[in-house]
Amino acid sequence: MEFTYFTKLLKRKWYLLAVTSVTAASLTFGLLTLKPRQYYCKAQISAGITDNNRVSFEKSELSWNEINNRFTNFLEFLNSNEIYYMLGYRLMLLDIETKGAYKTDEYMLLRKKYDQESLEDVATRMRVHYKALKIPDLRNKEDALIQEVLKAMYIDPDNLRNILSVSRIPGSDYIKVEVKTKNPDLSCQLVNSYCEEAIRLHNENEIKNAEKSVAFFKTLLTTKRAAFEKKLDSLARVKAGSQVVNFGSESEAQIGRISELENLKNETVRKITGLRRAIANIDVQLGETEKKSKENNLTNYTILNLKNKIEHLNDRYIGSGFANKAMADTLATLKLQLEKQILLLGNELYGDNKSAHKELRTKKMDYEVELAMAEAGLNTIEATIVNNRGNLTKFVGNEAALTPLEMAVNVSKEEYTRIVDKYNDAINTAMKNGALVRQIEIGQPAGQPEPANRIMYSSVAATASLLLGMTVLFLVVYFDNSIKNPENFIRKTGLPLLAFVYKVPANSENVDRMFFDTQDYVNKDVKHKEQLRNLRYEIENSRQNIFLFTSPGKGNGKSFVIISLAYSFILNYKRVLIIDTNFKNNTLSVLYNADSGNENYFYQPQRKLLNENNNVFSIEKRHHHTESENADTIIQQTRVEGLDILSCNKNDLSPSEIFHGKKFDSLLATLRKKYDYIFMEGPCLNLYSDTKELSSYAEKVIGVFAANKPISQIDKESIKYLKSIGQKYLGSILNKVEIDDLTI
Repeated sequence: MEFTYFTKLLKRKWYLLAVTSVTAASLTFGLLTLKPRQYYCKAQISAGITDNNRVSFEKSELSWNEINNRFTNFLEFLNSNEIYYMLGYRLMLLDIETKGAYKTDEYMLLRKKYDQESLEDVATRMRVHYKALKIPDLRNKEDALIQEVLKAMYIDPDNLRNILSVSRIPGSDYIKVEVKTKNPDLSCQLVNSYCEEAIRLHNENEIKNAEKSVAFFKTLLTTKRAAFEKKLDSLARVKAGSQVVNFGSESEAQIGRISELENLKNETVRKITGLRRAIANIDVQLGETEKKSKENNLTNYTILNLKNKIEHLNDRYIGSGFANKAMADTLATLKLQLEKQILLLGNELYGDNKSAHKELRTKKMDYEVELAMAEAGLNTIEATIVNNRGNLTKFVGNEAALTPLEMAVNVSKEEYTRIVDKYNDAINTAMKNGALVRQIEIGQPAGQPEPANRIMYSSVAATASLLLGMTVLFLVVYFDNSIKNPENFIRKTGLPLLAFVYKVPANSENVDRMFFDTQDYVNKDVKHKEQLRNLRYEIENSRQNIFLFTSPGKGNGKSFVIISLAYSFILNYKRVLIIDTNFKNNTLSVLYNADSGNENYFYQPQRKLLNENNNVFSIEKRHHHTESENADTIIQQTRVEGLDILSCNKNDLSPSEIFHGKKFDSLLATLRKKYDYIFMEGPCLNLYSDTKELSSYAEKVIGVFAANKPISQIDKESIKYLKSIGQKYLGSILNKVEIDDLTI
């Protein structure tokens, strides 16, 4: 579909769209005029979710997701059946008390349906339900009656939910409640009563939930406190049985002392090794003689006594942890005395001329004393390390037994502390309930009804109708793949076009009167006949006499085109013969009431099966009639002078089977001498092969296409055949063309 075609069609059909738009606007205006005037009322509720001025025990601000979740939950609560039932109870009791002051018409109808006693019973039960915040149990007959009464007054939850609009004002903490009714007092009563019932039900639910929460956490707090105290008592008993208050600190101290002793041991070992090497070097230098003198002089009792004292005192000094200053001073004095004795001994052995030997011997004696002291100190250090390690093992064992108890106490303490916080939060929540949700704007009765906006809504209706009409027209055109006009036909088929024929109006007279009844001549058929004259000219210009008319599918109007074209030639004083060779649909024979006696030429011999029992089959031909040799005997005159017809019976045989044994081409040669034009009709190409067999008898083939049909895939195969016969195909006739489609 081309867009230009749609725009042109839109210009042609504009009046339909205009009428539709005006009608829609008029209907809208009339309906709005008849609609009762309504009164608007609004109230507001603060949800207490994002209000920073309220009492709050929350330590951090809420995130956007948390705020949205809370508002979503709160709006679901505001649209719950509980609130609407409480509102319905309240309005119903108010109408009963005021004898229908707010909903007069509905109350009068209710009084006709129920007596006063029944209404009083319903009111009593409603008051009980209202006080207890209970919705009706529809399985109960009395509660079912409450539901019926609420529906009769149009104040049941479903109706109230439809007339009341409850929504959040974007980006704020406020909930807007709006309503429109025919009564300004009713609108005011609705929004205010709704807000009061929502706040009442919310506070009741919050208080109940808070009380349940407080009771639950109080019980849990008692349990956790008892468990914590029990574990704490067990830990105290274990610590009381040990002399160490803090095993961890004692273990760390022991590890520190052991580390210091290990370092001292390593230093002493390095010192002993160095002294031994120094003594060995001095021995090598003194020689064998000096060693013998040493052995004689070392027997001095004083020197040996001093060395023993130094070794003994050095052990005591190491055992004290090197902290006794008096022992350290004594050791220094003893060492000086030992050095003096060794010096005196050297002087006696070597004299003044042997000072070098004296110095070596003095060094060796010093090294030996230090070596003895170092070895004694090393033994003491190793013993101390062993003792400290034993104490550390004892501490670790006690700590391993105590650690699980301490961990259990810590876990119990954390659980107890957490429950204490929850309990305090529950108490705080219970204390602050009732102050969060509140009504901040009271609904007031409207002084004037809402504007009807009839002009605006009528304009919207007209615009919407216009757009809808254009959309429908566009969709119709978009999905309409019919040929419509000659230009589309040539583009879609590629076949030559002889002429097009207008669609005859549905209220036209029959074809005979259209062409021959000049007294009843009507202007609407002029264009149809004019197009046939163009087609007549094309056929005359072809200089041929025998034409075969065919079409791709059924319903393209071949028979109508043949008859109209024949009448057009007759008006030009030509003799025309129609041969009905459409054996599948003999419309032409039926239209002219062809006599069966004139159909002998197309009579078929009987055929039957022989030797059927032996499964051997053959065909027996029996001629009941002899073929007429005189063409005049098989031709029938029609009701129109100058037009004759050779009719046929409807059958399922092909032309080659029907013409078998007949010289149909000889008959045509004879008949063309008597007639100016011979028109044959073949079945549709999409379903039958008759046209392909009949084309050999015709001088020219003409295709008939309907403008109101699309070109399908099977039509393309038929078009391919028409192109294949080359020059024999004279051209196409586009039938049923709408005059309006030619202007697009």
